[in-house]
Amino acid sequence: MRERLIWLSIGIASIWLAVTLVSIFAPDFVSGSEQEHIPFAALFTWIPGAFASRSVLNEMVRRRHGKIEPKYVWAGIAITTAGIWLAVTLVSIFVPRMETGSDPTRIPIAALLAPIGGAIGTAMACGYARVLEEGLE
Repeated sequence: MRERLIWLSIGIASIWLAVTLVSIFAPDFVSGSEQEHIPFAALFTWIPGAFASRSVLNEMVRRRHGKIEPKYVWAGIAITTAGIWLAVTLVSIFVPRMETGSDPTRIPIAALLAPIGGAIGTAMACGYARVLEEGLE
């Protein structure tokens, strides 16, 4: 039980650390003649983070009755989740913004789409763990 909680904590903490870093450091949406900054990443990133957390939590609390030792499944989910959300953080912060117009409007498309991709990737990794475990029985 204790080992499961440790891996669960690692998975959930990696998601919310990424959400925090993206919210703080991702580029803002800049628009208008006065170049107003709107922090879309800070306003939006927590929603995919919540869905990813739900996926990890649902998969970690499942009972395991397969040939794979449960601790390996838990470790795999936590490490995969941390890797996915590390990629989300790097893409959201470092991919350049799209610029349009004469008063350059800067749109941080990566900061908006990467967290959604991270939530989908996390859900797929959790589903893959279930399929892998059931396939070996």
